[in-house]
Formats: sequence, C-alpha cells, structure tokens
Amino acid sequence: MLQGVVGFGVALPSSPAFVGVFEAAARGTLALYGVDATRAVSYAVAYHVGTFIPITLLGLASLSRMRLHLAELRSAPAED
Repeated sequence: MLQGVVGFGVALPSSPAFVGVFEAAARGTLALYGVDATRAVSYAVAYHVGTFIPITLLGLASLSRMRLHLAELRSAPAED
C-alpha cells in the first residue's frame, strides 16, 4: 500500500526529486498503520535518500562511460 500511495503522490507536479511530497505520502500512509509521525518521516527520508543517491550516481557513471556531459544533454536539439 505504501508504494502505491507514494507512487500516486509523486505523480503530482512537485519539486525536483519529489522532496516533501514523497515524505508526506509515506507519513500519511504509515499513520494508517499506527506508525507515529517521527518514525514515519525518519523512514521516509532514509528510504528516499537510500534509493535516490545510488540511482543518481549510477546515472552519472553511465554518462561518464558514454563520454557525455550534462551540458551536452541540456543543449541537445529536440527530436520530432
């Protein structure tokens, strides 16, 4: 249930990396199961950081292996 609610929560337009929305969705869902707010937010932040950072680092490593830079991606022409 938690993954489903968080998935719908982050589908809404929000801040980069869904900071705040992710934690609020997790806190609200965990409250349904009797988890107090402090533990719920602690879990949400730890989970969010623990999943976001490795994926971001893997993406940057992939860019490096392909000899691409972020600046090149920003200036790439849009394909029709």
